[in-house]
Amino acid sequence: MKNFLIIFIVLAFKTGYSQIPIEQETEIEYNRGTNFKDVNGVFDKFLGTWVFDDGVDYFKVTFSLQEDFDWNDWGSNPTTYDTIVSRFLYKKNGIIIYDTYNNFPNSNYNPSFDHIIYGYHFSGYVSSIGNSFDQNVNTNNLLLGYSEPTNNYTRCRNAAVKISYSGFSIGSNGTTINWERTFERLESCSRQNTDGSLPDNSDFLIPSTMILVKQ
Repeated sequence: MKNFLIIFIVLAFKTGYSQIPIEQETEIEYNRGTNFKDVNGVFDKFLGTWVFDDGVDYFKVTFSLQEDFDWNDWGSNPTTYDTIVSRFLYKKNGIIIYDTYNNFPNSNYNPSFDHIIYGYHFSGYVSSIGNSFDQNVNTNNLLLGYSEPTNNYTRCRNAAVKISYSGFSIGSNGTTINWERTFERLESCSRQNTDGSLPDNSDFLIPSTMILVKQ
């Protein structure tokens, strides 16, 4: 009976500990079962709809928060993250090029398949250096994974996009964010698709730098 009580207490402690939320911006080394949460609302300023329109390129993106997403640790005790996901519309000279508002299902399952601009890192996010940590995190700068839709089996070109919240207003139009695509690379994926075609290695079409206004 005594041994059973000890085991019960240990299990209860471990379960309770794994559920304690850790601040999203202090992404440090962790044990399996860590729950990274936006407890301080650091994502809030990015949420909502933003637009860039210079008369030729029109880009509208809506960022929302998907809570408690398990990226890698499938199983009974996963590590989870609050994650920024997006829908967007891109038009060139009035012609729709991409529209993920309508062409993608409203899924709460897997943003890596259902959303192609998404993530949870901040610029300067915590990285492990031996047994110490660099915690010089700027919560005004999001660094998100980036791709663009393709009708092919896979897209070989990948990148990241840095979203910088400025808080400045352009006239009376509202606050802005700076958009800068970076870390663009062409992966090695020359294998044929099942229909005999090659994967998509075409250039990205959305402008690489923009200033978007909050709607």
